[in-house]
Amino acid sequence: MIPKINGLGRSFAGVAAYCLHDAPQPDDRRPETSDRIGWTDTRNLATIRPERAARLMAATAKAAPDLKRLAGGALRGRKLAKPVLH
Repeated sequence: MIPKINGLGRSFAGVAAYCLHDAPQPDDRRPETSDRIGWTDTRNLATIRPERAARLMAATAKAAPDLKRLAGGALRGRKLAKPVLH
C-alpha cells in the first residue's frame, strides 16, 4: 500500500468521519453506513473510541498555548492554523 497524504485541515471531527464512515451519497451529506473499517487503534490517548479520540486531539490543539506554558516551553512562533494531517 502506498500512503497518500491528503494535506492539512482544521477539523478533527471531519477527518474522523472521513476515516470511519462510508462516503456520503451524492444527493446526501450523511454517509449511508459506518462500516468502512474493521478496527481502530489509538496510541497515547485516554480512550479507545475513535470519535472521542478526535475530540481529545481537537482539545489538545486548542489548548496548545496553555500546554506550552505549563511545560515551560517558549511561547514564540506562529499558531498552527491547520493542525489536522491525514
